[in-house]
Amino acid sequence: MIVLKSYAEDYPVSKRRSNTGQKALYQALDIASAIITKEQFQEVAAEKERRSNITRTDAGRIRKSAHYRMKRTKGEPLNKTETEQISN
Repeated sequence: MIVLKSYAEDYPVSKRRSNTGQKALYQALDIASAIITKEQFQEVAAEKERRSNITRTDAGRIRKSAHYRMKRTKGEPLNKTETEQISN
Protein backbone atom coordinates (compact mmCIF):
# COMPACT_ATOMS: atom_id res chain seq x y z
CA MET A 1 0.00 0.00 0.00
CA ILE A 2 1.35 3.40 -0.96
CA VAL A 3 0.93 6.13 1.66
CA LEU A 4 0.66 9.87 0.84
CA LYS A 5 -0.78 9.59 -2.69
CA SER A 6 -2.66 12.76 -1.76
CA TYR A 7 -2.16 15.31 1.00
CA ALA A 8 -3.59 18.47 2.58
CA GLU A 9 -1.14 21.29 3.44
CA ASP A 10 -3.22 23.13 6.04
CA TYR A 11 -5.56 20.33 7.09
CA PRO A 12 -8.76 22.01 8.20
CA VAL A 13 -8.50 24.86 5.67
CA SER A 14 -7.14 23.48 2.38
CA LYS A 15 -8.45 20.80 0.04
CA ARG A 16 -6.64 17.52 -0.62
CA ARG A 17 -4.21 17.58 -3.53
CA SER A 18 -2.57 14.81 -5.54
CA ASN A 19 1.02 14.21 -4.54
CA THR A 20 3.10 14.69 -7.69
CA GLY A 21 6.45 14.81 -5.93
CA GLN A 22 5.85 17.49 -3.29
CA LYS A 23 5.89 14.95 -0.45
CA ALA A 24 7.78 11.68 -0.08
CA LEU A 25 5.79 8.49 -0.82
CA TYR A 26 5.97 5.56 1.57
CA GLN A 27 5.16 1.92 1.05
CA ALA A 28 3.35 0.29 3.98
CA LEU A 29 3.99 -3.46 4.25
CA ASP A 30 2.07 -6.00 6.36
CA ILE A 31 -0.30 -3.44 7.87
CA ALA A 32 -3.30 -5.79 7.80
CA SER A 33 -3.52 -9.52 8.31
CA ALA A 34 -4.58 -11.57 5.31
CA ILE A 35 -8.14 -12.87 5.14
CA ILE A 36 -7.13 -15.88 3.01
CA THR A 37 -3.77 -17.48 2.38
CA LYS A 38 -1.81 -16.95 -0.84
CA GLU A 39 -2.36 -20.61 -1.72
CA GLN A 40 -6.15 -20.21 -1.44
CA PHE A 41 -5.98 -17.06 -3.58
CA GLN A 42 -3.97 -18.87 -6.26
CA GLU A 43 -6.38 -21.85 -6.23
CA VAL A 44 -9.37 -19.53 -6.72
CA ALA A 45 -7.55 -17.62 -9.49
CA ALA A 46 -6.79 -20.92 -11.27
CA GLU A 47 -10.45 -22.00 -10.98
CA LYS A 48 -11.66 -18.65 -12.34
CA GLU A 49 -9.24 -19.01 -15.26
CA ARG A 50 -10.51 -22.54 -15.93
CA ARG A 51 -14.15 -21.41 -15.93
CA SER A 52 -13.48 -18.33 -18.03
CA ASN A 53 -14.81 -18.17 -21.59
CA ILE A 54 -11.78 -16.12 -22.70
CA THR A 55 -8.41 -17.56 -23.69
CA ARG A 56 -5.35 -15.32 -23.53
CA THR A 57 -2.79 -15.73 -26.33
CA ASP A 58 0.11 -13.71 -27.71
CA ALA A 59 -2.31 -12.20 -30.22
CA GLY A 60 -4.65 -11.04 -27.45
CA ARG A 61 -7.87 -12.31 -25.94
CA ILE A 62 -10.00 -14.85 -27.81
CA ARG A 63 -13.36 -16.33 -26.82
CA LYS A 64 -13.48 -20.10 -26.51
CA SER A 65 -15.51 -21.88 -29.17
CA ALA A 66 -17.62 -23.79 -26.61
CA HIS A 67 -21.10 -22.36 -26.36
CA TYR A 68 -23.42 -23.49 -23.61
CA ARG A 69 -27.17 -23.12 -23.89
CA MET A 70 -30.14 -24.04 -21.75
CA LYS A 71 -32.78 -24.45 -24.47
CA ARG A 72 -33.22 -27.60 -26.55
CA THR A 73 -33.65 -27.44 -30.28
CA LYS A 74 -36.58 -29.07 -32.03
CA GLY A 75 -36.23 -32.85 -32.17
CA GLU A 76 -33.46 -33.01 -29.58
CA PRO A 77 -33.84 -36.13 -27.40
CA LEU A 78 -34.91 -35.81 -23.77
CA ASN A 79 -32.63 -36.92 -20.97
CA LYS A 80 -33.34 -40.17 -19.06
CA THR A 81 -35.34 -38.65 -16.16
CA GLU A 82 -37.61 -36.62 -18.47
CA THR A 83 -38.25 -39.71 -20.62
CA GLU A 84 -39.24 -41.73 -17.50
CA GLN A 85 -41.60 -38.99 -16.33
CA ILE A 86 -43.40 -38.88 -19.71
CA SER A 87 -43.76 -42.67 -19.93
CA ASN A 88 -45.33 -42.92 -16.44
